[in-house]
Amino acid sequence: MDGPQSWVAVYGGMHQDKSGLSNNPEIILGCYIYEATKDITYLNKSIAIYNWVKSKLYNASTGAVYENVLPNGTVSNSANVYNIGAFVGAANHLHRLTGNSLYYDDAKRSVDYVRNNKTVNGILTNGDPTGYLAVGIR
Repeated sequence: MDGPQSWVAVYGGMHQDKSGLSNNPEIILGCYIYEATKDITYLNKSIAIYNWVKSKLYNASTGAVYENVLPNGTVSNSANVYNIGAFVGAANHLHRLTGNSLYYDDAKRSVDYVRNNKTVNGILTNGDPTGYLAVGIR
């Protein structure tokens, strides 16, 4: 947990982008390790990674969470349910551990984004039948 992870760190060089989906679960893992050990280092690193994701991939006005940052610094404009779901999970863990309502507000804004932009007639959709929606639902 040295900071925002790229897919290089996760998949050994296949991708060099920095993705929400490779970082938000790392935040959650850091929260679990903090809870188990009470080593504040893990909570602090989780917060630092969350701040990176929020500053690079989160749209504070809409709640969208974008896919990734490419090596050239370009941020994708894709906001998938699975990335948003992983971000909401990370924010919820940090809110529960710190009591800071900022995390709750970020998560709620993202949930509202999904409800308003990723549902059809009240049914969650992402145009992806492969099961990635489960991450968003979780």
